[in-house]
Amino acid sequence: MERVIKINAWFEENLAKVMAEDTTSSLGDRSKYIGASDIGGCLRASYLNKIEPKEIDTKQNLVFLRGHLAEGILKKAFSGLNLQPQVEVEYEPLSLKAHIDYVLESPKEAIIFECKSVNGLPENPYESWILQVQLQMWLLAQKINKPISAFVFCIDVNNGEYRFFEIKENKALLKLALDRVQELKGALENKVEPHPTLQGYCGKCPHKNTCPLVNSGDTSLVGNELMLRAEKLVAQVKSLKEQEKALDGEKEELKNALETLGVKKLSVESGNLLVTAESTRKSFDSKSFGNDYPELLEKYQKESVVKGSLKIS
Repeated sequence: MERVIKINAWFEENLAKVMAEDTTSSLGDRSKYIGASDIGGCLRASYLNKIEPKEIDTKQNLVFLRGHLAEGILKKAFSGLNLQPQVEVEYEPLSLKAHIDYVLESPKEAIIFECKSVNGLPENPYESWILQVQLQMWLLAQKINKPISAFVFCIDVNNGEYRFFEIKENKALLKLALDRVQELKGALENKVEPHPTLQGYCGKCPHKNTCPLVNSGDTSLVGNELMLRAEKLVAQVKSLKEQEKALDGEKEELKNALETLGVKKLSVESGNLLVTAESTRKSFDSKSFGNDYPELLEKYQKESVVKGSLKIS
């Protein structure tokens, strides 16, 4: 056990060190510039990440590595093509800099690929991704003189499902992105904390303990992105419940049919069915026991932490 503790400590310390070194070597000092990914979500979080950076824990580092897996998969799939990694583009007047995951360039055009690793594929690209890519296209256009298109490569590495989202140039969305850059730039220069906005990652934000929105309970603050994700989840859960109800009915009918034939076990290509007879079981009536012997019940009760959950109805 002692060796396990030591190697676990070494794993966490060395991973944190290597990840920090990799980030600095590939992205530089992110506190010195505004990245395209800084403006898609909560500006307060982006602001505090630059002026009050928190130590990144092991779990978050592993999440970042999962993102690198997505990049590696795309690189392997496009092997042999002129795929340029980590293309740096910037616009100094706004202190704006982006590191594009990949640019596939041909004599006639350039194609941007932004890689995202997720748990569960979304039906549509998130607004934060769209704003990030709008800036990338605009910045790359300052560097090259040819048509530019862009895609978000989204993959769930847990089940292998993936999707490409084409991101079209949109002047209104580009203006929104640039306005957010200006807002963050002004906040950093004047040392004024921007207003926070609710995001899907609020629970993991290192600055949540001081956030005025956390635990506010104001549902009007929930953004469109979260509302769409909530709607999708509720619809999926309700659909599953309907399927389970239909399956329960089918199971009961099939059980009755097998019992009538006296068949207790049936093997099919996909698996096995086992019919069990009706039975009784004994259980402990803690309520009655507590009424009769309250001191004994209190003596032998123990407390345990019940993990919070999301109930859907």
